[in-house]
Amino acid sequence: MVGVICLGIFEDFFVKAKSAFEIVGAKAGRFIDVSKLKIDIADLENKKRSEFEKIGRLFYQQNKKGCEKCDKDEDLIGASFARIENLEARISKIYEEVDLIKNKIVCNSCNSRNDKKSSYCSKCGEGLSVTRDENCSNKDSSCDKGQKKCKDREFSCGNSKSVGNSLEDSNN
Repeated sequence: MVGVICLGIFEDFFVKAKSAFEIVGAKAGRFIDVSKLKIDIADLENKKRSEFEKIGRLFYQQNKKGCEKCDKDEDLIGASFARIENLEARISKIYEEVDLIKNKIVCNSCNSRNDKKSSYCSKCGEGLSVTRDENCSNKDSSCDKGQKKCKDREFSCGNSKSVGNSLEDSNN
């Protein structure tokens, strides 16, 4: 009888330990994913800085030597502008991925990052808006235009609505 009780205790311990390790593993995986993305951001920021330096060098050379080859330099500057815009778009996309992993939303007023469950911005106090996640599981077109919400607080109808106002009105 004592052996059966001990066996039950060990079994419970191992089940709980396995569950704890799975949770820790998932959190470690998210941490690693975010770290990789931050390394990508740093790499893109360095490339962007390099483009700014090229523009600065060209501007300096134009003003030092006069405007003998300004047309060629203008083309190079325009190409650098395009590369910078491309890099900024890629950086922004990576920040969106980081926010998704960390369950963050960005305030439309001050661009600070807030917990997805927050109703108001922690920096400026503005009401936070949520929009439909592309991966929303509810594809039903009969959504009540913002009255229903997904478990992750994103509306299944796809309409943007202020969290501060709509959560009090929601039926679920």
